[in-house]
Formats: sequence, structure tokens, C-alpha cells
Amino acid sequence: MAIKLLGAGQSPFVNRVVMAHEMKSVDYELVEMNRHEKPELLLKSNPIHKKIPVLIHGDSSICESLIIIQYIDDAWTHAPSVLPTDPYDRAMARFWATFVDDKLVPLLGQIWGGQGEEANALAFEKAIEAFVLLEEAFISCCKGKAFFGGDDVGYLDIALGMMSRETSGVELLGAWASPYSIRVQIALNLKSIPYEFTEEKFYTTNKSARLLEANPIHKKIPVLIHDGKPISESLIILQYIDEAWPSNGPSILPSDPYDRAMACFWAAYVDDKIEGGDSLGYIDIVLGSYLGFIKLTESATGLKIFEEMRTPGLARWVQRLSLFT
Repeated sequence: MAIKLLGAGQSPFVNRVVMAHEMKSVDYELVEMNRHEKPELLLKSNPIHKKIPVLIHGDSSICESLIIIQYIDDAWTHAPSVLPTDPYDRAMARFWATFVDDKLVPLLGQIWGGQGEEANALAFEKAIEAFVLLEEAFISCCKGKAFFGGDDVGYLDIALGMMSRETSGVELLGAWASPYSIRVQIALNLKSIPYEFTEEKFYTTNKSARLLEANPIHKKIPVLIHDGKPISESLIILQYIDEAWPSNGPSILPSDPYDRAMACFWAAYVDDKIEGGDSLGYIDIVLGSYLGFIKLTESATGLKIFEEMRTPGLARWVQRLSLFT
């Protein structure tokens, strides 16, 4: 009987289903989805929530990652078991897995959501409190063994462990004052991608060995390192982020080929010579990365670059973009 998983490789909720499949040695086909475009197969398979992941087993569709994991355990009863056999232990595993989704994941999203230093610090404090509770749950559930599930990975390990797959291996070599680094940071925050920022010297010939190794051609920032693979040039990095994390947050580039081409054209124009709908897009990020320099120029010269009377659309755009930077 055919088994298909509708999902995206960078979705933590899809990753946990993949982990369950691997644990049970169940073969399946991953059908890549862009959840923001809502393809017909996704809408047909999950008409209620209209989101990934969805497991299609024969003629049946199963939605919601935690429910899918339980289904996999029930449908393929061979060892190892994902859920504990004891009814109380099963109930506790389900309780704490729900805690991860309902409490912990939203807090982690707030930390990386770019809502301001104070809001991020508050979310971090609450997340630490949640992890302390989870530590107590681990001591109770593991019974002195290596995992929440005991000797082997189990339901709660999968529910929590999916985040380690999603957030590891992203580093940005940049400089806080560089508009080219700033535009990459805006894109990472927009897509809610956690990353490590390594500060590099901006205007200097003394390049670090790490930068020279990561970008031996141009020897400059920014460089995004994802799972050990370096990507250089800010505009190329933005497109990479959009393609590597298709299911994270809104799409940066338009889906229509012509609109994508126009966005790339005007982004290149911005870089060579010096709004994309209801949500932040490619050109917004490219031009917005210069806002700091533009504001400094206005302050130093007393001139208003984005004048309401002269460029009303851009003036309103600056106000909207300020919410993201």
C-alpha cells in the first residue's frame, strides 16, 4: 500500500514524522509542498487545516504531526514502539508533547521573531522556565535511562527532537554596520530561522581566516554557512534562504516567474545605483537594508530623502518596514 508524506524538508513538524518513519523502518515517499501556495493535493488531503504534514496511507489521509506519529505506531506494530506500553506513561508522553507544541515552540518563535530586544529577552526568560519544567519531566519519564522513552527514542523524544533538526547548522558571517549583512538578517528573521552571527571586520584588508575560507573568491561579507556549505553575495543568499526554507514564514520572492524576474531586476538596480504586496518581500529587504545609512544621511544633511509629498508610497513603506528592522 502506497505511503506518501506531504511536507517540506525544513519543517520541524514534518521532520518529526520523518523521524517516526525512520524509527519504525517504514518506507514512504516525501512529496515536497510549499504550504503557502496551498497546492490542490494538500487542500484535498487536509481540507480542515490546509497545512503540512499530511500522511497519505492508501486512500486515507492523516493530519497533524503528533496524531500522525501515533498512527504510525498503531499501524506498524513491530518494534520499536514509539509510545510507551503503560497507559499512564503514554498519557504523560502525550501531555508533554502537547506542552512542547503549545508552549515551547511559540516561545522559541518569539525569540527569533525579531520583535525587539526587550520582547526577545522576555520570551527567552519564559522559554527557560518552560525548559526547567521539561527537565523535571525528563527526570520523571526517562527513569534513569538515556531518553524520554527509556533506553530507546520515543514519542516525546521525537516531538522535542524535531527542533534540533530544524535549527542547527546556520551561521552568518557579517558586520552589524553592513547593509548587505542587515538584509540577510532581515530575511532570516522574516523566515524565523535561528542562526549564529559571527562579527567580521567590515572595512579592512585584514580578513579573518574563516572568511577567506568561506568566500575565497570575493573575500567579503556576508557569507551564510548552512550545514557547512558557504553561500556568498547577499542577493544570492536571500534567494537561497527562500528556497532552502520554503515552508518557514512568508515567501520572500514572488511565485510568478515574471514577478520574480522584476523583483530581481529592481533589487540589482538598488545595488547598482546607490514594495512587493501586502507582505515583506525581496525588494523590501534589499532596499530596507540601507535604511540605517539613509537615516544617518538625513540627520547629517537635514534633507528628507523619503518625503511624503514627493514619494508618498516610499514614505509609508519606510514606516511599515520599521516594524521588521
